[in-house]
Amino acid sequence: MEMKASILSSLHFHDLIKKPFPPIKPFIPGPVKEPNLTGMKMMDKIKVILFTALMVIGFTLSALAQTDGNGLNRNDVRQAAQRARIAEGTATGELSRAEASQLRTRQRQISRVERRAEADGSLTAREAKRINHLQNRASRDIRREKNDAQVRN
Repeated sequence: MEMKASILSSLHFHDLIKKPFPPIKPFIPGPVKEPNLTGMKMMDKIKVILFTALMVIGFTLSALAQTDGNGLNRNDVRQAAQRARIAEGTATGELSRAEASQLRTRQRQISRVERRAEADGSLTAREAKRINHLQNRASRDIRREKNDAQVRN
């Protein structure tokens, strides 16, 4: 007991406070580590790879479904073809100026409907069906006007 008392009596509170505390080191983030697949089981690795591949394929197909493969929207390609048919009909005299003007106005209206439908970032099936219906009617009208008996003034 005497030994414990002598050790305790030699320690003073002031001695403990006088010792400097170690400096606090700030946290500095290191480089980002790549995912470590070495600790995973072989089946888990295969699942991760297949899942990633399926996600990439899915995103690619969904993007291509909305375009013609060249990054152009199908509706835009169709509109361009119809405008070319109107211009060709005007140049050959199959369309009068008044007919061509009406057909161009219809194309502008379809473009406006398409812009409004895509304004929210996506085109619903109902909106796509409506645009397709409008383009079908415009195409039919172009064919009818080009093949009627009127000639250019």
